[in-house]
Amino acid sequence: MFFVYIIQNKMGQYYLGQTNSPEERIIMHNKNLVSSTKNKGPWEFVIFKQCSSRSEAMQLESKLKKMRSNKKAVEYLRSLGQSSPDTSGRVVGITK
Repeated sequence: MFFVYIIQNKMGQYYLGQTNSPEERIIMHNKNLVSSTKNKGPWEFVIFKQCSSRSEAMQLESKLKKMRSNKKAVEYLRSLGQSSPDTSGRVVGITK
């Protein structure tokens, strides 16, 4: 199971990616282990979408990154009826 996710920092910057472990990935972002988001955190989930395969997640990630704005990408995922994290920033409904 893979996920496409959008995170945001306190400065309003967004990052869009895909992973098979959202909870571990947000920890990596916040520990500065991801070069694209290093020293720009802390990061919190905005929204995510579960995909059935890595191929599907990569295709959706590519489509979202081609959109003109990150806000449009968030709106698109919301239009699909996807989940947002709970208020603590944890991903809800994901079990290992």
